[in-house]
Order: sequence, then structure tokens, then C-alpha cells
Amino acid sequence: MANEIENTLHLLCSTSRIERERGSSALEVLLAIPKNENGFKHFLENDLLASLEKCCSWEMKYGYLMFIKGVISSRGFVHSIDVSVVNAVAFLCLECLKDEEARVRLAGGEVLGAICKINTLQAFKEFIPPLLSLTKGYLKDNEEDHVENINFQVK
Repeated sequence: MANEIENTLHLLCSTSRIERERGSSALEVLLAIPKNENGFKHFLENDLLASLEKCCSWEMKYGYLMFIKGVISSRGFVHSIDVSVVNAVAFLCLECLKDEEARVRLAGGEVLGAICKINTLQAFKEFIPPLLSLTKGYLKDNEEDHVENINFQVK
């Protein structure tokens, strides 16, 4: 199982788009097998986060994020994963939203969305302040003169 996960992750992190698509298909196949659940949980909790923190290329970040999204979205894995791991993933995703590569930013947002979809309001409440801060910072960077008086409010 570990080799299959690592091979799939290797494909997802490839510089070739077709290899990343093969990795995505391989991940779907692996996730469809119920007996693999513990292997994914163990890999996510013990190996994946440390590897994601050390990624340097956008392809690797993107591949890891797509892997995490697939695992979290599959049959509600997030409920069986330690809360501290889910929080660590979420905060790494928030950092990915600042990445210079748009595909990494998008993937980070997709993982946050997958977490929010499963954990609903509780997870979303935790992400509101940093997301609003990032949004306001982005707007300031792109529209310097027109953003000073914007006030974000969540009701």
C-alpha cells in the first residue's frame, strides 16, 4: 500500500501534465478500495505534511495538495484524521494561497473548501480572518488607491 501511495504521489507531482492526470486517476482507484483507508490516514498524518512543508517546486506543492484534497474528499476521511492534522493542513493551505503560482493557490483553496465542506461552519469560521486579511492584502497590492476604506464584514 505504501508503495502505491508513493507512486501515485510521484505521478501527481510530475512536471508533465499527462503524468499528473494519470496520478489523479490512480488516486481515485486507490481511494475506491475501502481497505486502503488506514494506509491513507497513516500517510497523511505521518509523512505528507512534513513533505509538503519542504516542497519547493510548484508541481510538488500542487501534487501534494491534490493528493490531500482527494483523501479528504473521499468518504469523509477528515472525520477519522486527527484534528491537529486537519488544522495543520488548513494552515499550510492558507500559506499556499500566498504562492506565486496560481495553480498552487487554486489547489490550496480547493483543499480548504474540501475541509469546510465536511467540517462545515466550524472550519469556515476559523478561516475567515486569515482569508479576509489575504483578500484585503491582495486588493491593496493591485488597487492601492481604492482599497483603504474597504471594510470586510461577515454576517
